[in-house]
Amino acid sequence: MAFSSKTKSKKNLTLLHPITRTLVSESTNIFLSVQEINQLNSFELRQEVLNSSKKYRCIIRECIQRLESTSNRNDDYVSSLCDVFYTTELCWHLCEILYLEPVPGDVILPLLKRWIQFHFVNYESIAVKIMKYQDSEEAVSNVDTESLVPDYWSTIFGLLCQGNSQLACKLVELHSKANTSAFIKAIKFLKYIPEFDNLDAQSVIEFEHSWQTWRSKVKSDVEAGTFSPDKNLETAMKIIIGDMSVDKVLRKHSASWYQYLIAKLLYTQPSIKSSQLEHYVTDAMKLYRVSENPELLSILLKSLLEKDLLTSTKGFLNMTDNCWCATHLTNLLQIGQYIPVNSSTNERLDKKLIIGYGKFLIESEVFWEIGVLYLRSCKQEGFQVLKTVLPEIQLDNDYVAKKVLRIAHENNLFSVVQSVCSKRSEKYIELGRYVDALAWAIKGKNHDLAASLADIFLNNYVETHEMPLLEVVDHLGTKALFVDRLMFLVKFVQYCNKKNKKEFTDGLSLLIDLLVNNMVPTYFKLTYFMEISTLLSSSLTEANKTDLVQILHSIEDYSNEFEAIPMNEDDKNTKQKYDEFLKKINPLRKQVITLLALASLP
Repeated sequence: MAFSSKTKSKKNLTLLHPITRTLVSESTNIFLSVQEINQLNSFELRQEVLNSSKKYRCIIRECIQRLESTSNRNDDYVSSLCDVFYTTELCWHLCEILYLEPVPGDVILPLLKRWIQFHFVNYESIAVKIMKYQDSEEAVSNVDTESLVPDYWSTIFGLLCQGNSQLACKLVELHSKANTSAFIKAIKFLKYIPEFDNLDAQSVIEFEHSWQTWRSKVKSDVEAGTFSPDKNLETAMKIIIGDMSVDKVLRKHSASWYQYLIAKLLYTQPSIKSSQLEHYVTDAMKLYRVSENPELLSILLKSLLEKDLLTSTKGFLNMTDNCWCATHLTNLLQIGQYIPVNSSTNERLDKKLIIGYGKFLIESEVFWEIGVLYLRSCKQEGFQVLKTVLPEIQLDNDYVAKKVLRIAHENNLFSVVQSVCSKRSEKYIELGRYVDALAWAIKGKNHDLAASLADIFLNNYVETHEMPLLEVVDHLGTKALFVDRLMFLVKFVQYCNKKNKKEFTDGLSLLIDLLVNNMVPTYFKLTYFMEISTLLSSSLTEANKTDLVQILHSIEDYSNEFEAIPMNEDDKNTKQKYDEFLKKINPLRKQVITLLALASLP
């Protein structure tokens, strides 16, 4: 697998590609389950952390496979995404091996060998092709395999550098000279290379003794010239005993310093402990001339091999995956107690990363609901960030707004509820949809906005005598009681409904109650009295003496208020309004006095 040394990904878009989006959604379930395992005992906890790590890596690999299979595989952007996640999984896997995998006796090379073989399969792929070709009808018996397959020995050397001695042995067995004594002996040595196997309850001392015994036998034959008739075979034998004379061959067949490092240690110090790796990393990097100005991948792998978690975390943060890897991997390490909690501040390293990642998801708009889950996992700190970022979510429609409201209510973020409702209300005001605007203002208990919208409906009634709220007033109910003006509007709409149903007596009673409670806005009073006049003119209305007295008192109060307004005799507009007022109010006054006189008759 090739890794780009300079991944030029569009950092802010890495997780927003249609294919990589699945990485975000699928990893969320793992993350949430990981947060619930703290109550397990130490052994079970670490086992669950390891299992979760493997699940995360499985998701990464599936993402890579989908990217590779896309029709746009050669597109620069898609290619850069592949590079990002190749690198992510390579480094994550190494971290998993060094920290999360239980390693008996701390003999780390068997796991590192597996790591290299898993991620760099070019030699294995060629070997499989060679063996398939040898089995085909095209292969001619007794023809030298070296001439038949030009990459034959190079593939064997590469396999040995990766510790894949059994596959290398199978290739050697295909050689036309496989029946000669030199090859027979070499094949035997390759087949029985000692490997540390904790399943056999083998101790480190027993393994070292077995390996040294085997190595002495191979070295003795190499020095005796047993393999000298075939220089390539001899080179292969020198590789497996760690002979310095073939160091250039190791370097040639190891594409990177870390592959070379593992190849070198496999045949010189096979029982090396993970804590000893740091002594050999720098030398390997120098050989490949990457120590002076290392790129991100080298920095990451170096820090991991040297067990420097702080530098590793910083390296993961610099990857162009929107901190996906740094957040989830650090969280695993923290929960598995591989990263200690700050003793002085009791602060966890992963919490800031989780909050940062959650904030990114919310700001991305695509994953805002998932982002909320990450922030909520951080308890109080996360709630504080939620309070800031939730109001910034793009509210494209009521469906999204209601989702944000639900989350805000669940977390008792009432300031967010008000902010969201106000935004939706203002949006509907812009569109001229005042009914919807009022509904949202009421949801958010926005006093000023609700009162302003109530005035819009009442003023519209003054002009048109139409009330668009007739169908929705029952849904407002007690929700409207938090603003006097809104409560008046609701009551007046109820009156309009009664008038439409010709329930005039009940309608008049409702209007008088509002007068008594002094709830009628000044600008609406004249219109209001005209509504009363209309009801009193109907034979369907029954008005008692008390109601009529109250109406008459209200008319006089309103007349006194109107006449108390300073008037300029030269102001034609003011004079016209006063004349119009008298023209409307005087007939009502006479109407009420007449009805009152009739009501007083015995």
